[in-house]
Amino acid sequence: MKVIRISKRKIMISCMLLIIIFIFSIASSSFGMQHYYKLDFSTGLVTASKLNVRSGPSTKYSIVTTVNKNEYIRVFAGVGNWYIIQTNSDHIGAVSKEYVKAIYPNSSNSNNTNQGTTGGNDTSSNLNADEQEVLKLINAERTKHGLSALKIDEETRESCTN
Repeated sequence: MKVIRISKRKIMISCMLLIIIFIFSIASSSFGMQHYYKLDFSTGLVTASKLNVRSGPSTKYSIVTTVNKNEYIRVFAGVGNWYIIQTNSDHIGAVSKEYVKAIYPNSSNSNNTNQGTTGGNDTSSNLNADEQEVLKLINAERTKHGLSALKIDEETRESCTN
C-alpha cells in the first residue's frame, strides 16, 4: 500500500483558500442588492393611521420618520413587499406596500365631458374615481377647519380637458 504524503504547507494553503471562499459566499448572499421593480404609478395614499418610514425594506431597519393617514407620498419603486418613497418633508425611505394605496394619474373614465351633469350643481359628475377621492379628502379637511367645500367649475374643467 502506498502512503500519500501531504506537506503542512499544502494543507495550510488549502484551508486558507476554503476559508476565503466561505467568507465571500456568505458576504455576497448577506449583503447582496435586493432587486427593485418599476411601478405604474408615482403617487400613493397612506392608509395606516401612522406609517413608519424605514431606512431599508424590512422591519429590521431603523425608522427614519412617520407619515399619517391620508398623506400623499411619492413612490419610486418596489422592493419585495415594500415601496421606496419620498415624504412631503423630503425624507426618503421604505414603507410596507400593505399600507399604501396607489393613485393612478389617468383612469379610463377621465375623458368624460358633459355626460350626466346637472347644470353644475353636482361637483363631481365629470371626475374619475381618483379625482373624486382627492376632492372628498380635501373637502373633509376643509370642513374640519370650518371652511366651505370646494366645487368643480365644469365650464373651466371642460376648457382644460378639450
